[in-house]
Amino acid sequence: MTVTAALVESALAGSRLADDPNPLNWWEQMIRQYENVSILQWWIVAVFGAVALFFVVMMFVVKRKWWLFLFIPLTLVCLVAGAAAAVNVKFGYFQTVGQLFKVPKYDPGQAEDIKDPKGSHPRGSVVPVTIPGEISGVGDLPASVYLPPQYYDNPDQQFPVLYMYHGVPGVPGVQIPGMSGTDGPESMFSATDVDGAALVAAQQGHPVVLVAPVVSLLTQDSECVDGSQGKWQTYLSVDVINWAKSNPRFLTGAEHSGTGGFSMGGFCSIVTALRNPDVFSVVGNLSGTTSPDYMLGNDKLFSAGQDMAATLLTYDAIHIVNTDPKSHSVRVWQDVGANDAPTLIQMQGQFDQTASGLGMTVVSNVEPNQQHTFTFWTAAFAQYIPWAADLLHKPLPVTEGAASSSETPSGVASRTATASSGSATRTSGTPRPTASPTASRSR
Repeated sequence: MTVTAALVESALAGSRLADDPNPLNWWEQMIRQYENVSILQWWIVAVFGAVALFFVVMMFVVKRKWWLFLFIPLTLVCLVAGAAAAVNVKFGYFQTVGQLFKVPKYDPGQAEDIKDPKGSHPRGSVVPVTIPGEISGVGDLPASVYLPPQYYDNPDQQFPVLYMYHGVPGVPGVQIPGMSGTDGPESMFSATDVDGAALVAAQQGHPVVLVAPVVSLLTQDSECVDGSQGKWQTYLSVDVINWAKSNPRFLTGAEHSGTGGFSMGGFCSIVTALRNPDVFSVVGNLSGTTSPDYMLGNDKLFSAGQDMAATLLTYDAIHIVNTDPKSHSVRVWQDVGANDAPTLIQMQGQFDQTASGLGMTVVSNVEPNQQHTFTFWTAAFAQYIPWAADLLHKPLPVTEGAASSSETPSGVASRTATASSGSATRTSGTPRPTASPTASRSR
């Protein structure tokens, strides 16, 4: 086992997906009855404040001093809980009761389910797996896989695959051993609810498998390139795909494969798909750049001996579509919050202008009142995954790279160019709620 693999395995110790595939206990089953109740409500803060005030008043009303031993702790508890609720409303760490108590919407499963699924799982199941880095050499790394309900109900059916990429910080490394990170494979399910979006797609008749591999460690910012931190691009485009091919019920090949990610994972998603149009035909870039944005500087991103300027261009989405006509077959979904970094919005707008001008299918959205947050990414994945799943259940367009009106399902916005920026706005479909910011990647 490599050092990288050992670090990841240690970091995920205690993880529910990795170590506890057993059915939900009685407490989790009870919470599931209220799992979708929103806790991003200011009235919750007001209730804690009112109760705390009541206890303070009672301290003066009740004369017996021993009551203070009850009222003072209760007052402090309410004040702390109220403050925590206020912070949560402001930053959106937990959106629902289910997220607060870490009760998954899916049924936890076991890796054996991929080869030998048993029982029925109306919500689908998320199982822990290990994907070896045989070609890349990055190590045997953990991943999470969502299996739709039909995977259990129809044992002979095969399924398209969406590869979902997390952002940075990712899986913990040397500096914080044994501690879960904000991002990482599990965040695709726990923080951005991609399984919920995949369940909707399955209910619409377009079931897909989701594979969420490790794309970077917490102490690294790989940008998913083959560089100084390892051959991460090779891991995603070769090793992960080879692992998928070993599972006969996973459909591979561009017609049946797509990617999607948020923040750095959004960049990883678009550049991996465009560099490998023979492997992927759909991509979703949520709040991601279109070229490497290494936090320590791109001059440190690549290994000694690599031509940085030339190598950087091979990871620049605009350069790729301008120089490789084969990349035009990839259908692209972009999403970014209007309150996100202006340079990021500009990057996505420039890509939109370039790619659509080359005849590519591009759905590009700039969402008002949204920022670089998990709340936003949850809503964006809820739109992107059913869109991508629909496309992966259809043959590729006959005219390579040309936009087809049939590729935009009803209820999903079509691309509308904005003259001022080259980006696009949502003109139809289900409005997304205005949400508070959520803790996200640092850069």
